[in-house]
Amino acid sequence: MPKGSILVIDDEAEIREGLELLLKTEGYRVTMADTGQSGLLRLGEQPYDLLLLDVSLPDRNGIELLKDIRRQDPHLPIVLITAYGSIEMARAAFKSGAMDYITKPWSNDELLAQVAQAVEAHRLREEKRPAQARVEAALQFSEHHRQKRKDADAV
Repeated sequence: MPKGSILVIDDEAEIREGLELLLKTEGYRVTMADTGQSGLLRLGEQPYDLLLLDVSLPDRNGIELLKDIRRQDPHLPIVLITAYGSIEMARAAFKSGAMDYITKPWSNDELLAQVAQAVEAHRLREEKRPAQARVEAALQFSEHHRQKRKDADAV
């Protein structure tokens, strides 16, 4: 069983291939896309535990794509990949909903640590969702009956 499912959206073949090799070697299932549009299509095909997204894509700005993806899936961890790490870029990334960002070239150990942390956090959040929904439903049910009793007592 894979450690997690990761989508990589990057237009540079060398980057995609390097990430695929690195992540698959570590036990992750990896899907690749070379444009923003193909990445959006892949996102619609299956759930992912993490998205690694390049800031500079040929068809879309990565930050704008991030905003669209965030509207589609507010819980998916997204780590931006950039060749130009700056404070402004970091602000834009976090403001748009990125979990983190990495700069090219990166340390494989640091990247793998970020990936492991993001995938684990996402899986834990996803595991808690059904229980959270049951608690919310029970609270609504309880509040509904409390209101009915209150209305009955008022009559």
